[in-house]
Amino acid sequence: VTAICDMNHEAADAVCKEHNIKNVYYDMDEMLASDVDAVVIATPIPMHAEHAVKAIRAGKHVLSEVTAATTMDGLNQLVEAVRASDKKYMLAENYCYIRPWTILKNMVADGLFGDIYYAEGDFLMDFQLRPNFPDVQPWRKEIYLNHQGHPYITHSLGPIAQLIGEPIASVTCMGCGHYPDYGLKADNTCVLTMQTNTGKLLRLRHGFVCTRPDIYTYYGFQGTKGAYEGARYAGDRHRVYIKGVCKQEEWRDLEEFAEYLPPMWNKIPKEEQEEGWNGGTLLLLDEFAQCVVEDRPVPIGISQAANWTACGLLSERSVQRGGAVVEVPSY
Repeated sequence: VTAICDMNHEAADAVCKEHNIKNVYYDMDEMLASDVDAVVIATPIPMHAEHAVKAIRAGKHVLSEVTAATTMDGLNQLVEAVRASDKKYMLAENYCYIRPWTILKNMVADGLFGDIYYAEGDFLMDFQLRPNFPDVQPWRKEIYLNHQGHPYITHSLGPIAQLIGEPIASVTCMGCGHYPDYGLKADNTCVLTMQTNTGKLLRLRHGFVCTRPDIYTYYGFQGTKGAYEGARYAGDRHRVYIKGVCKQEEWRDLEEFAEYLPPMWNKIPKEEQEEGWNGGTLLLLDEFAQCVVEDRPVPIGISQAANWTACGLLSERSVQRGGAVVEVPSY
């Protein structure tokens, strides 16, 4: 890390001092005029597309926090800018790097589950417990609570879409309404169904106003040779059933297949290895850097970033049309 850029002078100075970073900027244009090679976009969500476009056009590689954009117009501008550049764009979807999922991806690649034709995920939070609810941080309130559908979709969609290995072609979404009614547009819960061109099916449940313990990382899938169901609560276990490996109707603990954990996990200090959402973030950062240095394709490029983000944006359109099927553009 060679530079920090933040409009908050005190915050930028403090980070530079703590980590011995030599360059500090308070204006993005000044930073982009420097000789930095790559930029991590970690600004509020509504600014991601605009800032990523500026960085790409300035000749910088980009690692952008999620989601890629908050409007279809902004998303299309981002795609156009990336495609017109020779620089790399990667979506920083760290949930694709959580420990259980990295084990499962190798098991799937080894054919243990056969052909995966269905996958699901849940992303449920209780913002009612946040201070000053419903008047949370303004941009979060606008993006999270004043939209229907699943505006923050990539954490729940990204891992299973990556596993399916095909772009989503269509999305439908229905919401349940408001209980109680805080004057927000977001439904307490909505359910999305998505399909690929080959008919593979994905299901997501989402809600930011759910009276329940939060659940960020539940996933499950069904294949022709077996199935996986993730942990839903503290103390729960990740379960797999594999025909010919497990006894009939026997679920086995995913940790029994820990030999499928990629060797790259050995790079992470033991005290930082966890099953939760942040466990593999170091590997995400490392992989992005290696792709830049070695000039190879990034694992979550603009096509995937646009497809996943568009599903969330278009899910609101589906709700507004009474759950109608909405086609997802091809990226």
